[in-house]
Amino acid sequence: MKLYEIIPSKLYQRGKIRENQYGDLEIFDLVIGLAGGPVPKAIYRPMADGEKIPIAILSELVDMAEGVILQGGMVLVYCNGGRNRSSLLNALIVRKLFGISGLKAIGHIRSIRPRVLSNSRFLDYLESLP
Repeated sequence: MKLYEIIPSKLYQRGKIRENQYGDLEIFDLVIGLAGGPVPKAIYRPMADGEKIPIAILSELVDMAEGVILQGGMVLVYCNGGRNRSSLLNALIVRKLFGISGLKAIGHIRSIRPRVLSNSRFLDYLESLP
């Protein structure tokens, strides 16, 4: 599966990671999984695609990712398909790092991956953020 560069040399996104791809994770300082199963070195916080948004967990992960990126590290966010859950978290990270609205964060993510964030609950939540 392809690796998408959300913020150059800082923030990346992809779908499920298979066992034969674990070695590829060595370049990242933080790996966050939201679905697709746990992998070595990853913080795994599974969440359903389409159900209630776990705002507290997402906030914790955004803060962790921000800290790593501000210290010069690289972060990878993955989920099963690499389209909704990972895009939601990456939009929240982009929003915080750039100080932009949720709507602008959606635009940033979609400028890189046009067909992501099809989950209406995730979109509504992001669009509600100033």
